[in-house]
Amino acid sequence: GYAHWKGQVLNSDELHELYEGLKLNNVNHYDYVLTGYTRDASFLAMVVDIVQELKQQNSDLVYVCDPVMGDKWNGEGSMVMDMLHAMGPETVVITSSDLQGSLGSDFLIALGSQRKTRADGTKVTQRIRMESPKVDADFVGTGDLFAAMLLAWTHKHPNNLKVACEKTVSAMQHVLQRTIKCAKVGRLPHSMRKRAETGQRGCADQQPASQQRPVESQSRQEEAANQGWAGSYIKAA
Repeated sequence: GYAHWKGQVLNSDELHELYEGLKLNNVNHYDYVLTGYTRDASFLAMVVDIVQELKQQNSDLVYVCDPVMGDKWNGEGSMVMDMLHAMGPETVVITSSDLQGSLGSDFLIALGSQRKTRADGTKVTQRIRMESPKVDADFVGTGDLFAAMLLAWTHKHPNNLKVACEKTVSAMQHVLQRTIKCAKVGRLPHSMRKRAETGQRGCADQQPASQQRPVESQSRQEEAANQGWAGSYIKAA
């Protein structure tokens, strides 16, 4: 993160006051609630109370928790995800793990698991494993972006975690690569910057994200079959 920062960290009472203001304005009807890093136990307790109250307004509300744990753990990823499933969540995604991938140390591994109950009452679990290339830069806020994009894409694909994760990582790659390109252009002298922007389609002239070529996703089913993973890796287009 940054060496210095200013501002205020909300406590549980201040969060409650904000929520009461939302209720007074009758804007407490939500389909999703997403929370990120929280360093205060009382704040988390207040989040629980608010989510439970919101679910009384909408029983289908989905709570997405980005715990920002950064834990070191021993064992298989599937074991960890099963432990988290046992706590209640139907969908679990572990990002930026330091597991050794088949493509080498220049790739980050994301693991996912989604449990669904079929009409006949039986449960089915979908596992995914994704490897995405690291970028040669340091960023702040990529975890928040990943969580927000994952929420959006799981809304679009509620029964297909593999597709939702592929599109999330694809969007991440596009955002990071464009940010790196814009930063490099911004450091150029003004005359060179103008040539870069006009001759190489600079940041201001880039296509909208909806028109960009998506990051390719290639299936690795055979390699993952023995582990029960619906495997894939992300390759920058």
